[in-house]
Amino acid sequence: MAPSTPVSMAAKLSLLLILVAVLVIGSEAISKGRKLKETKMVFYMHDYETGTNISAIPVAGNPLKKWFILEFGTIIAIDDAATVAIERNSTQIARLQGMYVNSAKDGTDLHWLVSIVFTNKAYNGSTLEIQGANREFQKYREVSVVSGTGLFRFARGYATLETVLLDLDNLNAIVSSGPIRFLVNEEELVASVINTALKSYARQGRLPVLGSDLNNFHLYCSNAGFDGSEAISKGRKLKETKMVFYMHDYETGTNISAIPVAGNPLKKWFVLEFGTIIAIDDAATVAIERNSTQIARLQGMYVNSAKDGTDLHWLVSIVFTNKAYNGSTLEIQGANREFQKYREVSVVSGTGLFRFARGYATLETVLLDLDNLNAIVRWNLTVLHY
Repeated sequence: MAPSTPVSMAAKLSLLLILVAVLVIGSEAISKGRKLKETKMVFYMHDYETGTNISAIPVAGNPLKKWFILEFGTIIAIDDAATVAIERNSTQIARLQGMYVNSAKDGTDLHWLVSIVFTNKAYNGSTLEIQGANREFQKYREVSVVSGTGLFRFARGYATLETVLLDLDNLNAIVSSGPIRFLVNEEELVASVINTALKSYARQGRLPVLGSDLNNFHLYCSNAGFDGSEAISKGRKLKETKMVFYMHDYETGTNISAIPVAGNPLKKWFVLEFGTIIAIDDAATVAIERNSTQIARLQGMYVNSAKDGTDLHWLVSIVFTNKAYNGSTLEIQGANREFQKYREVSVVSGTGLFRFARGYATLETVLLDLDNLNAIVRWNLTVLHY
């Protein structure tokens, strides 16, 4: 049930600058071998939990805790305006409708399941489907565009997010909008590159964030090809990556990583009860031992979606923490028929090194403790990416 009193930290005003890059092609175009079209757009998302025009409300969470955005397991339903400028009364181009769940035990990750429902003239009625790990306290982060409708049928892409205003209990901040990236020739002088960058910021009425850390200054050669969309447009071959890891899903014990946050109000909430939603922040390790080397966290949620309790529908991000893929993600969706020895779920997209990824994962439960509701699952993952 919902908490009876509000939490002061929940007084949240958030503005997000969102840069979306998508590749679009229709079914007829696919059958005729036509090329993908690339669409880019920038807008501001207004996420208000307090005030006179609330657009985000906590609807579920840990029954033993207060529900608010920074509490692990809290689910927020949203109907946020997307506007062309930072002002809330500027022209609206879309609504962001759906939900996100706080899926990190330390409160730093929001797993998004959101539709961008366009209301502007150009794309009215079309949608883009967003899924992924929004690591809210990182300056820049990515979520995946996994599909779309209308003019965006079969769309794939990614969105770069930056919080430009954040008010947590009246603590306000305005942050410069996203970084400008461009390609330069190897022969071009650094002074010329800096001059071009400053002019680009000036044209947008922005101030660059200056610093002295040389490790954060990068120049990309014109043939670097660091963007997945460029690789697709140039017809580059897909790479196959395979990996095996062990997921540790614990509902009880000293280091709980999975908590029931919603379910049938007439039943006890637990993993085998139809309708129960579990928020997770599970470790993925290289070996079956829980204290073996961690390579990722599995963050998101699953819902028991079978009346006989035998299916868990997964909506999860694999958030990599190892050196090889640190910061990149893979987005998992699908039916995990938990009592089958082997079953598959889909990899529907990714971010970072796994932009535009597609694939599947074969799951096998290697340890199941139903008395204590704990499990270890072996994942055998195959993805194609650029």
